[in-house]
Amino acid sequence: MTELILAFLLGTRPNVQPTIASETLEVLELAQSVWQLFASPQGDFEILMPGVPSLTPVVTTTVGNLPVSIEGFVIQRYDNTVQYLVTRIDLPEELNTEEVEPDRLLAAMQNQIVQQTGGQVLQEGTVMLDNYPGRELKLETLEGDRTYVITNRLYWVDRKLYQISVTVPQDIEPSLAGSSAGFLDSFKLVQR
Repeated sequence: MTELILAFLLGTRPNVQPTIASETLEVLELAQSVWQLFASPQGDFEILMPGVPSLTPVVTTTVGNLPVSIEGFVIQRYDNTVQYLVTRIDLPEELNTEEVEPDRLLAAMQNQIVQQTGGQVLQEGTVMLDNYPGRELKLETLEGDRTYVITNRLYWVDRKLYQISVTVPQDIEPSLAGSSAGFLDSFKLVQR
């Protein structure tokens, strides 16, 4: 220690060899983040995800009476109990979006999520993304004998609807709150 203090005072380099135990190196390697920036193949958004997501099967549904396709990107972690999901719906050209009130459409989508999951709403509110309207919904739902907390953000961007969602078992949700918030907050639109 005296050698370090003298080296500092004299402006010289200390003759100390760094030593790191091999166990410490293993822990450091394990602690490296699995989070990486994911850019959609269409180039319209980026988001931090804990690994490389899988493309979900394209689902066809209706908005009003018009058919739409839903494309998604998903990663499951922690023995498939935690899910990170981004979906995009391209609204059909036949839908006159000028006649649709954004908040009503987002509220209808939010209600559909609650109905589909059978969940109980914990929190809800409005959010914005680059001046585009959005809604946030946090709910809990029971699947089997385990309660899950689902946090969704919905955004209407021009002719696209985005859903960013994280599903976490209730018993580990507090320990993953930072990761969940980081995931949701990292969603960014890419200008082309």
